[in-house]
Amino acid sequence: MKKTLLSMVMLFVCMTAFAQDEDAQDRASWKVPTTYLNIGYVESKLKQDDFDQLKSDWGASVTIGKTFFLHKKPVANFIRFGIDATWFDLSYANYKLNDFGLKETFHHAEAAMHVGPSITLTPVKGLNISGYFRYAPTFAALYSTANDNYNLGYATRFVAGGCLSYKFFGVGFESRFGFNKFDPFEEFVFEDHEDIEKIKTNLKGFRVYLSFRF
Repeated sequence: MKKTLLSMVMLFVCMTAFAQDEDAQDRASWKVPTTYLNIGYVESKLKQDDFDQLKSDWGASVTIGKTFFLHKKPVANFIRFGIDATWFDLSYANYKLNDFGLKETFHHAEAAMHVGPSITLTPVKGLNISGYFRYAPTFAALYSTANDNYNLGYATRFVAGGCLSYKFFGVGFESRFGFNKFDPFEEFVFEDHEDIEKIKTNLKGFRVYLSFRF
């Protein structure tokens, strides 16, 4: 009787181990989409010293990129580390200035590329939770309708966020921040001088986006 019971216990242990091994192999074979297309809503703020902060009325963005995983098999069968490479990021924000007795509009557009580390968790087949931090060198443009004045230049940006996706569709949130140099905002509004010394302009904001994964 004892031998029979012992045999049954050993058989159960072997079957459990085999099932877990099969489950691990199955989980390791789950495919995770690596290409992303994000369409987002933008809110952002531009700040210069000695001038009111500009807050966007509305904005929109389009981002296309790909995640390159650093290993073939996931860690613990559900964790993947990678490098995100965003080769196309176009963002626009519209600002309304209602101060100094003036009502003015600023148009702010940026084109960028990103690169940075990411982590993807796959707890259930088809369900992916990702987080990332990216450096984003950016070309920025700011235009004012007050006197047809505009600035162009390089901007340093950083992007941090996360996305929850199921199969080919997801939703995400990301924070954007950084700095560059523009003409003083008061010069945009009141005068149009040449060779004005540009000053540091800080940006901070966020995006909420829909993500399509392939």
